[in-house]
Amino acid sequence: QDNFPVVHITYNDAAAYCVWAGLRLPNEAEWENATGGKDFPWGAQWNAKGCQHSVGLARGGAGGPRPVGSFPQGASPWGCLDMAGNVYEWTSNPYQPYLKDGPKNARMHGLRRVIRGGSFGNDEPSDFYTFRRTSVGTQDSTEAQGFRVCLDGTRPRL
Repeated sequence: QDNFPVVHITYNDAAAYCVWAGLRLPNEAEWENATGGKDFPWGAQWNAKGCQHSVGLARGGAGGPRPVGSFPQGASPWGCLDMAGNVYEWTSNPYQPYLKDGPKNARMHGLRRVIRGGSFGNDEPSDFYTFRRTSVGTQDSTEAQGFRVCLDGTRPRL
C-alpha cells in the first residue's frame, strides 16, 4: 500500500535494493544516533502516542503497521519518524554480542544481522528502547520487518 513501510523484507533483499538504488542501510551507531540517544526516540518516558504498538493488548494486537509518519509525537530530536514501533528495521551490522569477551557462536558468523526499533506487535514498552537490538537470520522475513536507507549514496559492501 502507498505510504506504508515495505515489509516481508529479508536482510539480503534490503541490501540488494540498496546496491541497485545506490544507497545503503544504516549501521547500528547511525541508527541509534538518529533516535537521539534517549530511552525512546521522543524522550525518556514511554508515550503510547509515540508509535504503533501492542502495549496493553495481546502480542500483535495492534494488527499491523500504520502509514509512515502516522505518529509525529514519536519524532526523534533529528525529526526522524517511526524509529520505534511500526516495523523493525534492518541495520548493516552482523550480529555480535556487545560483550568484549562474550560467547562465540560459529553459527552467527555473517548469518544473522541486527534489527532495531521494535514493531507493531511488541507489547512491552521496553521493547521500544532505542538501545534494544535483535538478531535475525539474513533470509528471515515477517510482516514486522522493514528497512530505512541512508541517503548519502555510499555504496554498501556485501
